[in-house]
Amino acid sequence: MKEPWIVFLYQGKEVCAITVHGTFPGEIDATKDLLAREYGRCREDIKTEIVNR
Repeated sequence: MKEPWIVFLYQGKEVCAITVHGTFPGEIDATKDLLAREYGRCREDIKTEIVNR
């Protein structure tokens, strides 16, 4: 059975993904901040989309 995932993209490539189920308020923003620091970019460079997997 497929479920929705939040996929984080940097320059069009997937760098992280988490399931929608069990996420908490602020988790997407916090993950964007962490990924932006890891890649040395601003958080606006990290895009998200929801996909079924």
